[in-house]
Amino acid sequence: MEIHLELMGKIKDLPPYERPREKAERYGLKFLSNHELLALVISSGTKKYSALEIAQKILNDHHGLGEVSRLELRQFLAYEGVSKAIAAKLAAVFELAHRAHLTEIEKENNLGNITPFLLQKYSAILSGLNQEVFLVISLDKKRRITKEKELYVGTEKGSLVSLKEIIRELLLSRAAYLYLIHNHPNGFLYSSDQDIILTQQIMLKSKELGIELLDHLIIGGDDYYSFKTCQSAKIKNLE
Repeated sequence: MEIHLELMGKIKDLPPYERPREKAERYGLKFLSNHELLALVISSGTKKYSALEIAQKILNDHHGLGEVSRLELRQFLAYEGVSKAIAAKLAAVFELAHRAHLTEIEKENNLGNITPFLLQKYSAILSGLNQEVFLVISLDKKRRITKEKELYVGTEKGSLVSLKEIIRELLLSRAAYLYLIHNHPNGFLYSSDQDIILTQQIMLKSKELGIELLDHLIIGGDDYYSFKTCQSAKIKNLE
């Protein structure tokens, strides 16, 4: 469905010092507003709408940059004046920003608690899936991630994870520590009897092997549950 814009004025009609590209060259990108930065990526408008107008419309429709950064390529294409090439550029810019953010979190938590990094990374991957996915994250003695293994993809109702498979994966990766992560497609953050039993079994077996289970995290939408703290919380509060 085509989304129409309200005419706001052309970039060429603005004084040179008010045009996004000229402002960026003169003052630097930090002095540009969000819609001006977005307009630079969009680059050019149409006969009817400028890049600034298109950028402002996208931001207004999604209540700011945070929600816009999570849009998919196809969602950008809904806007008049956004071609496939521009939509790909927009999606790529936000994906790069997301990866850079995760890299910084990983550095900060490299020798300590990496729970925030894992939650932010996998909430983006697992949220919205209609089937349950179970992952084993292996870490070395310095608590650096050595392997991230998707062990099982189940159905909307759950998954059947084998304790034997998990232990085999830990031995192959020579882990010193591990995290377990899985999602609840229905968004409910409850630990089922199966979740509790499996976590207890893995904790005991990994301890016998000299491997410490740091946590088992359940992701449901924008929330998570930690077996370590026995509490649920908002993932965004970790940022």
